[in-house]
Amino acid sequence: MIYVIGKNGYIGSKLIKHLESSGYKVEGIGREDSLFCKNLEGPIGPDDIVFNCAGVGIKPVPVSNESYLKDNIVLPHRLAAATSFGCIGKMIHLSSYFEFTQRSLYAKSKLFTSAILTGQKNVSVVYLYNVFGYDEYPNRFMAGVKNAIKDGKTFVLTTPLARRDFVHIDHCLKGFVELIDKPSDVYHFGTGGSTTMIALLKEIKRMYPEFQFTVEDSNNYITECYKPRKPYFKGIDLMADIRDDIYRYMNKETS
Repeated sequence: MIYVIGKNGYIGSKLIKHLESSGYKVEGIGREDSLFCKNLEGPIGPDDIVFNCAGVGIKPVPVSNESYLKDNIVLPHRLAAATSFGCIGKMIHLSSYFEFTQRSLYAKSKLFTSAILTGQKNVSVVYLYNVFGYDEYPNRFMAGVKNAIKDGKTFVLTTPLARRDFVHIDHCLKGFVELIDKPSDVYHFGTGGSTTMIALLKEIKRMYPEFQFTVEDSNNYITECYKPRKPYFKGIDLMADIRDDIYRYMNKETS
């Protein structure tokens, strides 16, 4: 059995559907479920695999310090401890490269947990980069671009020099399944390359001439993107993925 904790999130909900379509027996669990916050002796057994997709991330609404502690530190540590003692067969913990580039409480809580989990028995840590794809949250960058193309509106870019390493959700889902049989390790689900937001929008405009965007850069916000030594998706064609994703969006195709 494969358990996916964080069933209501973007990654967790997609992963459950993908695992089921791949023939796996899956059960999704919400991170708010008290069973796994207080008692890990529930239905999970030593032959089972747990994907921990739960965690408080960067949200447009205030998040309490208690939530960061509970979801980003306590829950994954309890799961890892159960895995190390053989109560869980294997744990695959999803983290984010943002913890290397920010000093927020979110980044610190994720970094602390990833550092502790790295090297633990039967525990893999997966650093996610800028995941995009169908049905993503409307406040996400690529979702805004797609909505602007569809509605004929002008997209407003406020961070033109920020660098991002975009990876389509389909690559990540395929990679998650591959990790089931791979040895426990640290995996970077990025391409190893990055592009500035302004350069990316210019490429999208070449594909979709009707796409309009404007730049509002009042603070010269510049960020670098962490470059892993061993990117899992090195060499993928980002623009082909973006073109296909926009096509699916315009034609209302989801998965």
